Amino acid sequence: MRILIVSATEAEIKPLLVHYKAVHPDKLGLWRSPTSHSHTIDFLVTGIGMINTAYSLGKQLQISSYDWAINLGIAGTYSEGHALASIVRVDTDILAEMGATTADGQFENLQRMGFPLHSYDNKAIYNEIENPNDLQNWSRLAQTPKVRGITVNTVTGNTERILWNRNNFTPDIESMEGGAFALACLRAGQPYVQYRSLSNFVEPRDRSRWKINEAVAALSTFTIQLLEKI
Repeated sequence: MRILIVSATEAEIKPLLVHYKAVHPDKLGLWRSPTSHSHTIDFLVTGIGMINTAYSLGKQLQISSYDWAINLGIAGTYSEGHALASIVRVDTDILAEMGATTADGQFENLQRMGFPLHSYDNKAIYNEIENPNDLQNWSRLAQTPKVRGITVNTVTGNTERILWNRNNFTPDIESMEGGAFALACLRAGQPYVQYRSLSNFVEPRDRSRWKINEAVAALSTFTIQLLEKI
């Protein structure tokens, strides 16, 4: 099986790069693994944010084809029911900042504006992107919670914005790349799945409470075990 693992930063998948002895990043951040057991595994480090992700992934999917693209990274959680350094699967991602602000300060999403991002299976896609792929095998391989994510350019760190996001999107988690990854795969006809390790609660910003190292370690362990089962 040919697999493309996509991450915003090298740090988020560094243990995987070491484990699979991945080498030679090119100008697009592509690493290749010479020891990937029964799979061919490429790693694409895109840089943070939606623009970097869309550009790098779009270019790579023009060059190579894969059975699956897997988005890996850390994320913040809106749910106190989630343990930090636990793994979730993002099946729905929302581009939370795309739209317009009205004169009275209300938010208009792309559907209200009449501007679809894409059309899939005769259905217009606006801010919300649901993964249309058959994920039953992934569910069998890994019993992870299935969550609803938002993708943002600015990491949420104050009470007002947290409440706004909750009221408008009812998110479980947030990242800076997930929606861009999903849309790029969808437009390219690339089957995909997204897993996130929870590094922090979405709350008034306090990095001393974050568990980044633990989240990265948990993500690496989870992914290695997952790939061994495929």
